[in-house]
Amino acid sequence: MTVSAKTTVAPNTAAFLDTTIPNTARIFDYLAGGMSNFEVDRQAGEEMLKIIPSLRKWVRLRRAFIQEAAQRLTSDGYTQFLDLASGMPTEDHIHAFAPDARVVYSDINPVAVSYGDSLFADLVNVAYIRGNANELDQLLTAREVRRLIDREKRVAIGLNALFLFLSESESKTPQPNAVRLGCAGFAPVFGFSNQRRGRRAGTIPAISQPDAVSLFAHPALYIG
Repeated sequence: MTVSAKTTVAPNTAAFLDTTIPNTARIFDYLAGGMSNFEVDRQAGEEMLKIIPSLRKWVRLRRAFIQEAAQRLTSDGYTQFLDLASGMPTEDHIHAFAPDARVVYSDINPVAVSYGDSLFADLVNVAYIRGNANELDQLLTAREVRRLIDREKRVAIGLNALFLFLSESESKTPQPNAVRLGCAGFAPVFGFSNQRRGRRAGTIPAISQPDAVSLFAHPALYIG
């Protein structure tokens, strides 16, 4: 069973229904063209666009990249996906492009977790859990991860835009926990992508090629 990205779901927690405070997950959903957001999120998104006019395009390209990556990985034989810092899995996320795969999304944002938990309640091969990408050793012990992910087989690990939410010190770590522990805990895996956060308003600097090579330098890591 595949859930449409446009499916309307009523999450059970007050966190999602709080219409007075903008939330990053819902703002990203708005910028991606989704429907799971409120006026307060749309207003915040429009203010962000005043600072970074290209942000909506960047967010949608990011989602398009995830979709293409899921398709290519599926065609390469990957049947397991563990996505870190997933946000709200709307607008045709991994499970829609790999409908027969086992997919676990994770985030620490309560709004995203609430939405995902409700959205995938009736799916046996897709789950959304609360998990800190920088504490992957704990995340891997979650019941749904152990149920859906066979660590003896290849696992596609999504790191897309993870670095946007790392602290300054974490982003400078030669190999953050999410990468280091992911490599140590699995058979050969795949990293979707990474971006580092710009500290100055309006800047989103790209990671350099040498830094990217250093960041993902691990004998168990396959990038394709």
